[in-house]
Amino acid sequence: MSRAARRLFAAAALCLLALAPLALAAYSIGPTRKLDVALLSRLGEWEDGPLFPAAHALSRLCEPGPFLALVAVLVGVGLLCGRRRQVAIAAVLLIGANLTTLVLKHLLEHQRYSPDLAFQPWADAFPSGHTTAAVSLAAAAVVIATPRLRPFAIAAGAIFSLAIGVAMMIIYAHYPSDVLGGYLVGAAWCFGTAAVVQAHRRPQARAGDRAEAPLVVSTE
Repeated sequence: MSRAARRLFAAAALCLLALAPLALAAYSIGPTRKLDVALLSRLGEWEDGPLFPAAHALSRLCEPGPFLALVAVLVGVGLLCGRRRQVAIAAVLLIGANLTTLVLKHLLEHQRYSPDLAFQPWADAFPSGHTTAAVSLAAAAVVIATPRLRPFAIAAGAIFSLAIGVAMMIIYAHYPSDVLGGYLVGAAWCFGTAAVVQAHRRPQARAGDRAEAPLVVSTE
């Protein structure tokens, strides 16, 4: 296995391992819980402003129906452009990340009530499913995009993922720790998928063989 693949696997493992102390801090450590409530309360102050309806509308993009529609469009474009291998990789990433979050929600379900909040997030709010969906969708777009369009996909995906995370807090759907948990799950699957792809790449030709090897243009 190449050094790059090992590093990517290590990054994926670190993201998954970080979920345990994050959940412990969010559920059981007093100062962290207070910080969670304070940050959510501060963002919730925008409830009466124009950002609240915008955040609510944005959050709907990662609900099951709209999310599956966006995935279908992304997959369709990828197939039309001949990116079958990339579509398959993106599908694994999308399914894996979102299933992981669903399982964790069930295992870690726990009500965190605070009298300081006007609205209480659901008991199964950790990790944020909307945030995981946003990160996985953004990563899938990066995988499917052609090399020329990939920088734009990375920028758009980062902005989209960040916007969804903030929106979920503005509408009181998630604590900051929930959103961070969603980012960690999404990142773990991004790194893990990239690691598997890297590990199965054919080794490059040795320097002495390159001069005799025919020129090959990558279609990635």
